[in-house]
Amino acid sequence: MIRGLRLIVLLGFVSLFGDISYEGAWSIVGPYLALLGAGPAVISAVSGAGELTGQVLRLWSGRWADRTGGYWWFAFAGYALNVLAIPLLAVVSDWRWAAAVLMLERAAKAIRTPARDVLLAGASEATGHGAGFGLHRALDQIGSVIGPLIAAAILAAKGDYRLCFLVLAVPALVAPLLLLGARGTRGVSERAGGSAAGFWPLVLGAGLMAAGCADFPVLAYHFKHTGLFQDSAIPLVYALAMASDAVSALVSGRLFDTLGRVVLPFAALLAGVAPLLLISQAAGAVLLGVVFWAAAVGVLEATMRAAIVEQAPAAAAGGALGMFHLVYGIMWFLGSLVIGQAYTVSPAAMAGICTGLEVCAVAVLTYYVRMSRSTRPSSVGPISR
Repeated sequence: MIRGLRLIVLLGFVSLFGDISYEGAWSIVGPYLALLGAGPAVISAVSGAGELTGQVLRLWSGRWADRTGGYWWFAFAGYALNVLAIPLLAVVSDWRWAAAVLMLERAAKAIRTPARDVLLAGASEATGHGAGFGLHRALDQIGSVIGPLIAAAILAAKGDYRLCFLVLAVPALVAPLLLLGARGTRGVSERAGGSAAGFWPLVLGAGLMAAGCADFPVLAYHFKHTGLFQDSAIPLVYALAMASDAVSALVSGRLFDTLGRVVLPFAALLAGVAPLLLISQAAGAVLLGVVFWAAAVGVLEATMRAAIVEQAPAAAAGGALGMFHLVYGIMWFLGSLVIGQAYTVSPAAMAGICTGLEVCAVAVLTYYVRMSRSTRPSSVGPISR
C-alpha cells in the first residue's frame, strides 16, 4: 500500500507542475483569443476542438501504450511536448495560430493521460480506485490553483498576456524532469474485468455531463463581456474553480469507494444547477455557480476514471480509458459548438441547453447505477482487444 501511495503522490506532483503551466495558460485563453480577434462562438469552438483533439488521440495513445507496455515513456513524451506548446502562445499574433498551438497542447495531454492513468490504476489497487484517483486529482488541482494565481499576478502588475505564457513555461519544464525521478516506481497490477454492459451507459452519461459543462474560456468571455469581473480577477475565479475541483475529487473519490456509483448521477445534478447561477448578475451567485461547475468537473476527471478502470482488465486499461475519452471528447466538442452558438442568442439560452443536457446525464447515469447493481463482473468486451 505504501509503495502504491508513493507512486500516486509522485505522479500527483508531476501533474501539479504540469497544471501550473497549462491551467495557468487556459485561465487566460478566453480573453487572449478575444484580444487576438476571436468572438464567443469561435472561442467556444476552439476550446471544444482542443478537447476533441485531445480526447480522440487518447484512444490511439492508450491502445498503443497497452500494446507496447511503454506507459512511462508515453507519459514522459506528453509532458515534454508541453514544454514546447506553452511558450509558443507568447509569440503568436493571430487567433488562428493560437488555436493551432492550443491543439498541440491538447495533443500533448492526450499522449500522456491514458498511460499515466494506467499507472495510477495499478498504484490505487490497495488504496481504492476512488481514493487513489481522487488524491491524484487533488494534487493535480493544487497546480491548477497556483497557475491562474501566477497569471492573475502578472496581469495585475504588467497587463502582459505574453509574459504570462513565458513564465508558465518554467513549471512545464519541471514536470517531465520530476517524472524521470519517479520512473523506478511500479504500480501496474492485474485486475479482474468488469461488466461490458455497464461500460457504454457510463460513457454516455459522462459524455452528456461533459457536453453540458460550458468551457471556462466561454465563461471567462461572459465575465469580461458583462463586466462582472475585471481581467485580472478572472484567473482568480478560475483558481477558485480549480480549488473546488480538488475538494470534489477527494470527497467524491472517497464516497465512490464507500457508497459506490450512486455518487455519479448526483454530480450531474449539481452540474445542472450551475448554469442557472452562472448567468446571474449577482457576483455571489456566479461564484457559487463556478463552485458547482468545478465540483462536477472534478467528478468527471477523477471518479469517472475510477469507475472505468474498475471495469477494465489491466492489459486493456489504456484502451478502455482511450475509448472513454474518445466518446467523452466528441460529446464535449458538440456541446461546445451548441453552447457557443446559444450564447450568441443569449446567456439564458446557453444556460437552458446546459441544464437540459445535465438532466439527460442524470437519467442515463441513474440507469447505469441500477444496471451495475444487477450485473456481475465479466470481461469488458467492447473495449478489449
